[in-house]
Amino acid sequence: MIYLLETELPKNKSILFALTKVYGIGRMQAAIICKKLGLSANCKVIELSHDQTNELVKLIENSNLVLSNDLKKLQVLFLKN
Repeated sequence: MIYLLETELPKNKSILFALTKVYGIGRMQAAIICKKLGLSANCKVIELSHDQTNELVKLIENSNLVLSNDLKKLQVLFLKN
């Protein structure tokens, strides 16, 4: 079971669609992440090795993406103004 930014990735889904469960990652961004890691879009989350999982987490942590709770906080700030 993989948790990414407090979101459980469904283990029987392809990595492309599983990444879209993370708030702020759409299909295009998920495809870019898969390509950077050299993962097939058809690869299921359960098939990822431990090393691939670590690379995925590091890539998302080191990216300049605003995701999950940070994105929700920004949206609230913009809505208040």
